[in-house]
Amino acid sequence: MMDLYYDVWKRSTPAESQVFGDFHEAGAAPVSVNLDAMIERFRLGVREFMKIWSGFLPREIQAFLQKAALQPSEKFQIPDEVWAEIVCSFALAHHRKMMNQQHLVQTLTPLYLGKTASFIQESRNLGPEEFEAAVGRLCRAFGDMKYFLKVNWPA
Repeated sequence: MMDLYYDVWKRSTPAESQVFGDFHEAGAAPVSVNLDAMIERFRLGVREFMKIWSGFLPREIQAFLQKAALQPSEKFQIPDEVWAEIVCSFALAHHRKMMNQQHLVQTLTPLYLGKTASFIQESRNLGPEEFEAAVGRLCRAFGDMKYFLKVNWPA
């Protein structure tokens, strides 16, 4: 989608939001998740895919991921800024066709599970307003990466 809408997002500012496709309001239905299994999939991904990721993830992010994989589950956390940098680095690698694009996206899955587990742990006891603030912080982290993407995105 970033390739398809490049002309739109390259002109927008981080404060602007663009919605493409259908939007459906979601309710807050309880969902059962196994955080330990999600974190274990993250750890396995770090062991299996670090050689692939080292081709495009910044060294600081690689070091963070290796350290995070050693953390006990109850202390496991992936900060929003780290997650935004990971996703943007993957987007750039995808755009540059650094490897089979489907395989690249598949290697993102354990990182996604790790961030999801982290976000659940961080937000599970938040009220609605605090939860919205947490989502806002995550969005701002991506907005802060906008300049990085614009500078590094080959046209």
